[in-house]
Amino acid sequence: MMAPVQGEDGMWSDDATTALAAGTTLDQVDSVIGMLGDPVGVKCYRPCLATGEDFLHDYLGMLGVPIDMGPEFPAGPGTVLLTASAKHDPEIVDRIMGQLVIGRNVVITSGLLRALQGQGAPGHRIEDIAELVEPFLPEAANTSIILSEGAGDVRDLLTGEELSGEVFMVWGPPPT
Repeated sequence: MMAPVQGEDGMWSDDATTALAAGTTLDQVDSVIGMLGDPVGVKCYRPCLATGEDFLHDYLGMLGVPIDMGPEFPAGPGTVLLTASAKHDPEIVDRIMGQLVIGRNVVITSGLLRALQGQGAPGHRIEDIAELVEPFLPEAANTSIILSEGAGDVRDLLTGEELSGEVFMVWGPPPT
């Protein structure tokens, strides 16, 4: 790999850099890269030149979540992750509704929810889809938030009622 830049006297030339080693390695990988198939990851939509939660995708990738990000809204099957950068698409709420109507999953961040609240025409608002509003409490009065603060201390945050079981967080109707 580095032989061409090592002199006859055994000394390395000034051309022996990490970039040279990386280039050689990438040349070797090129011969098998086509055999790997299509990448598999969480589809993520980020419109061109959009900003908002700019490093969230990178952070998730460093945690080991494979992210397949692109500037076009994913039309195929699978879950779509939308961050605050999706707010720059004027049709984003309709796109979300379209995904949900055909039975696909859409994950949005609190930043996108906050950015979209109060936007759009009636019937085409994020409030028509999500049951959460700022300050991110359920909109319906009959909804419970259950949070466990440790073994044996499980309570409903809205009513204060102590509950039993191992529930970390549940959004839904109150237990009956």
